[in-house]
Amino acid sequence: GANLKDARFDGADLQQANFSSCNLYAADFSGSNLSRANFSGANLRNAVFTGAELDGAVFDHGPERPNR
Repeated sequence: GANLKDARFDGADLQQANFSSCNLYAADFSGSNLSRANFSGANLRNAVFTGAELDGAVFDHGPERPNR
């Protein structure tokens, strides 16, 4: 997966995005629409999901669950 360490996605419309196996260390998804996004196997350590829409998002088998 892509290296998106420290990326800022705050407020973005990322419905059905595929972040599987990506490095999302400390990424900021605050206020983003992540409905049905796929985070399977992604590194979510220190990622921020404050106020994000996560309905139907998949987080299976990743090293870290999201902080909310």
